[in-house]
Amino acid sequence: MARYILLEQSRAPENKRVDFETLPPLAAPENGKEETDDLRLACLRSCLSALTTENRALIIEYYRDTKRIGIDVRQQMAVRLGVSRNALTNRMLRLRA
Repeated sequence: MARYILLEQSRAPENKRVDFETLPPLAAPENGKEETDDLRLACLRSCLSALTTENRALIIEYYRDTKRIGIDVRQQMAVRLGVSRNALTNRMLRLRA
């Protein structure tokens, strides 16, 4: 089905081939990344401040490290809290939501 839709779309007049030289130049990307990052950081801080001190510390510890170090830290957290690794993951997903 998807193949037929693709074929139908490729036959549309607005999808005809155009020479590369005739294309208009691309616009330079805006430097709004810093603003977006600032907004996200402010939102993150706001969300973290809504959590209890204990939950805030847990979620920061859980997401601090990545790769193998993060796996080890999360396993240690689960042992320290006396829950399974899956239970810890579910708890962090609920906190994040």
